[in-house]
Amino acid sequence: MRGPPPASGKPAPGKRPAARSAERLRDALSLLADGKLDAAQSCCDAVLAIEARELDALHISGLIALRRGDPSRAVKLFNAAIRVNPGEAMVYNNRGLALQDLHEFDAAMASFDRAITFRPDYADAYFHQSLVLLLTGDFDRGWKLHEWRRKLSVAAQTEHTVIEPGWLCHDLTGKTLLLYSEQGLGDTIMFSRYAKLAAQRGAKVILAAPAPLVPLLATLADGIESIEIIEAGAEVTAIDYLCALHSAPLAFATRLETIPFAGPYLHADPARISTWETRLGARTRPRIGIAWSGNPSFKSDHTRSMHLAQLLAHLPASCEYVALQNDIRAHDRAAFDATPSLRFFGDDLRDFSDTAALCSLMDVVVSVDTSIAHLAGALGKPCWIMLPYLPDWRWLLGRADSPWYESVRLFRQDGDRSWEPVLARISAELAALARPESSEGR
Repeated sequence: MRGPPPASGKPAPGKRPAARSAERLRDALSLLADGKLDAAQSCCDAVLAIEARELDALHISGLIALRRGDPSRAVKLFNAAIRVNPGEAMVYNNRGLALQDLHEFDAAMASFDRAITFRPDYADAYFHQSLVLLLTGDFDRGWKLHEWRRKLSVAAQTEHTVIEPGWLCHDLTGKTLLLYSEQGLGDTIMFSRYAKLAAQRGAKVILAAPAPLVPLLATLADGIESIEIIEAGAEVTAIDYLCALHSAPLAFATRLETIPFAGPYLHADPARISTWETRLGARTRPRIGIAWSGNPSFKSDHTRSMHLAQLLAHLPASCEYVALQNDIRAHDRAAFDATPSLRFFGDDLRDFSDTAALCSLMDVVVSVDTSIAHLAGALGKPCWIMLPYLPDWRWLLGRADSPWYESVRLFRQDGDRSWEPVLARISAELAALARPESSEGR
């Protein structure tokens, strides 16, 4: 699943630093990209010691503060950079990201607007505005501005020519529509529901998806002959209309009250369920599936993922735990090796059909915001999602449920941005689930 892209890191134009300072600033950007924040800040500090109003050093320091999870300091640094050069669009854009992180959404929108004033075609600022609007439930404006993602420098390249999603002004009856995935696995699972909606409108639907998802998404087509699932990149001919999955909500004019298929719309293969049921053996306690980290290449992964040791410290022994992710990060290896009771199947999860079957055998799935959470929601399994203080737009604000998935419960960080209160609530809920009176009705 994708959230806001990384803050723009290119130094803002301004007073040209001396050669040595310019080299240090280039190093700071490289170190920031590698997550070496202390070293990056040291480079900026060396430049600021020579010139306290050096624009690029202030700007990059703001980006470092934002990456550290200190948006208040980031805003101060961006404001200092703006005082040096009040006309730099990139700094206003990044200040908007920091204000958004503080839940100061009106101020964030104003900062993005200011960026657009100086650069009317600034795709990043428009896109970031779309995320604020979607997060706050303004789907009418949000979906329209979300189309600016196509013009981002980091926009995913697709195999297909992109057109504006205006095809629903036509009658889909008897027409062939190609829907294609453009972002992560979680996003593809979430938006694949629109294939069923298009089929209900009379279309022959071809859904192009990443290879690991193709067997799972084939269950969308059960009983619906007009849906075909193909691997992304496969040759397609004779289509009438084309739409990226992320543009489908705009094309279908989706509002909060019209989100389609909030109940289960995918299911696991019964044969694979049987195989995994045998492998798991008899159930003696509530069986809990867990996923504590997502794709490490995702730029905001540091806000959504946690260390395994932190999660394990809050899991009551009264339940059985099964890892639903198929990799263990290096920093989690010691905690994993010290917990032989945690069941882990690694490469035996060949694709998402295996993960779906294993997920189907859980009483509850406990997950951070990653593809496992979307999988559980699409299967209709009870899923408790742990969210950072600034969640991805699709989880909205201030609610414990999701209009996208009926079976999901949301556990949110407070303004202190700590996982500890979230994990304490999860622990209490799991302990209650394991009490004898809770298991009688299962």
